[in-house]
Amino acid sequence: MASRQPIGSSDSYECESPYSAPLIEHLRRSLGLPDLGYAEPLERLSGGFETDILTFRLASAPAPLDIPLVLRVFRPGTSQNVRHEAAVQEAAAAHGFPAPRTLFVDAAGEAMGRPFLVLERLPGRPLVDGLLRPPSRMLLRAPELLAGAMLDLHRLPIERVTELFEGAALDRGLLDPDRWDRKTRRLLPRIGGRSLNDLAAWIDARRPDLSGRTVFCHGDYHPANLLLHRGRISGLVDWTRASLAPPEFELGNLRILLGYGPVGLPRIALALLAPVRRRIQRRLETLYRERSPIDDDRLLHFEMRRALSALAGVAARRLSLEAEAGWTDPYPFDNPSLPELLARVEKVSGIRVELPPPPSPGWSAAVRPARTVTKRRRG
Repeated sequence: MASRQPIGSSDSYECESPYSAPLIEHLRRSLGLPDLGYAEPLERLSGGFETDILTFRLASAPAPLDIPLVLRVFRPGTSQNVRHEAAVQEAAAAHGFPAPRTLFVDAAGEAMGRPFLVLERLPGRPLVDGLLRPPSRMLLRAPELLAGAMLDLHRLPIERVTELFEGAALDRGLLDPDRWDRKTRRLLPRIGGRSLNDLAAWIDARRPDLSGRTVFCHGDYHPANLLLHRGRISGLVDWTRASLAPPEFELGNLRILLGYGPVGLPRIALALLAPVRRRIQRRLETLYRERSPIDDDRLLHFEMRRALSALAGVAARRLSLEAEAGWTDPYPFDNPSLPELLARVEKVSGIRVELPPPPSPGWSAAVRPARTVTKRRRG
């Protein structure tokens, strides 16, 4: 399989995809269209840490398949995730939110041994592309665009989501934001050491009341998953982590993803734009607060939960535990912003997280070596 590109990069490239033949044969059989073919071949779209993403067009296809399409191929054994993504996208699109329509589902993976979705391809380029290009007007507009689309999403009625899940006999647990935290916790015994476990205990001891307002959350909301077309948000993609949760779940995740995550930026841009990214995040929160309340205790809780996931993912990768663990945080937080993420966690919790050393020397060698010493804040 062709190697993946950094998430959010706008480049696409042709590939001799192993999916081409099984996909077209499966669509011919399923749709009863023996003459169906490719008007445009499968081309890999850069992006996607948990799925393979390709674009294509069909020839001699009836509506609604006669438009630019996207193929999202998931990992084996993730049929529930495929059906989950199809349902939440349908719910969002039904209320006018710019989510891609799901046009074909193979949750069983019959065609290629891996489940997949065929989606409409929405117009536009990732918002993150605009942050890297002169002029810098997009840096000024980004907080408003990010806050506006998030508020629109959080105002959607959640009843449609639950109806679709019940109708499809899907497990409501797929909408539980705690499921990602539970996956992280299962990694910790394999990683060993003390400081990540101390951070998890610190988070648990300060868990706020999470009852009350529940909204429709994307769960992976950041500039690489938002599309921009003619100066407006034209789409939000990659709904695998969509949940029904407090709004602070979305905002806490975004603090880590936008402040310290890769979000489609080259390594040098990660370092150069780190202060700008965090200013965008702070301005976004200000704009959100002006229109809808935010609970600071909940926000900090979800921020530290996402930080725990990120750091556990770094440790698992450095210890080559990904295959054994079955799941790690999909984003490569082992990047030039990692020292700032560690500093943020220590500032909030008083815990100095010590990670295993990187497997080879390089820019990340400056990260602290593995130790089990935990420094706690006085008082």
